[in-house]
Amino acid sequence: GFVDASQGKVGSLADQIIMTQPVALAVKNDAAFRELEPIQVRGKVNPVQIFEVLETAGPSRKHMRRDTNMKALYHMSGLNEVVTSGTVKNLSSSGCLLESPVLIAPDAKLNLDIHFPDFTICVPSIVRYSKNEESKYHLGVQFEELNEKDACHIAEWVNEVDTISPDIETILN
Repeated sequence: GFVDASQGKVGSLADQIIMTQPVALAVKNDAAFRELEPIQVRGKVNPVQIFEVLETAGPSRKHMRRDTNMKALYHMSGLNEVVTSGTVKNLSSSGCLLESPVLIAPDAKLNLDIHFPDFTICVPSIVRYSKNEESKYHLGVQFEELNEKDACHIAEWVNEVDTISPDIETILN
């Protein structure tokens, strides 16, 4: 989890990004960190190790994304009988990268069903770009009308981090 620096916790500044050790490990290749003093967190017996993000690599996005290979079914709005199977290659709370066997032009409206391991989300979407990638097409898809429940499911899934025992030297180096 992230520590909310904007709320003044841990004596932080509003523009400071602070994260826990599992999150730092998950993004270690994309950021440089400074280890901070562990903090006591309500509900935890032992203090939690935290890190300040000093620098990030590559372009930043408005919404966090997570790489995946989830099955998706979709059809163009108004063409319910023509259902196509694709693969969601990455996912954020605002859209996804959809690998498709067919080209779909930008601005096309889709009804997209994303099949998570434990649930399915159905969301009206719009194709923002199409790119040919080795006999497949990558479609940048923006979600148009995501209800609050589905938005929460996606946010939780995108921000979920596997908890493993990290080597602190690996994170800092």
